[in-house]
Amino acid sequence: GVILKTSNGGSSWVAQSSGTTNDLTSVDFVDANTGWVVGWNGIILKTSNGGSSWIAQASGTTNPMFSVRFVDGNIGWAVGNYSIILNTSNGGSSWAVQSSGTTNELTAIDFVDGKTGWVVGYWGTILKYTGN
Repeated sequence: GVILKTSNGGSSWVAQSSGTTNDLTSVDFVDANTGWVVGWNGIILKTSNGGSSWIAQASGTTNPMFSVRFVDGNIGWAVGNYSIILNTSNGGSSWAVQSSGTTNELTAIDFVDGKTGWVVGYWGTILKYTGN
């Protein structure tokens, strides 16, 4: 549950309280203040103040989450164990499960914009998302 923050390009790091003891696996910020972390037991945390405080969001799952990516302050996705893909269009106030079409574990996600992204996972899994 430890989150580390740097404000000098990585020369030094300061621990921040996340409010959880779950393992955290991925972090993504859309600006200097707004970011999310994901981890074990479906944990999703959001900060709106550069990490000074973190607020838990209801993911709707207890699956381990391995990667999170936002394209702006509202639209984002998270992927994890048991082929789960979650998405939000309201900054994480609510998360919805998307069908992945695979049973393979999903480990990373990246988007170029709100309509085009890729998910990768075990056994060579590569999924492309093209939204509306």
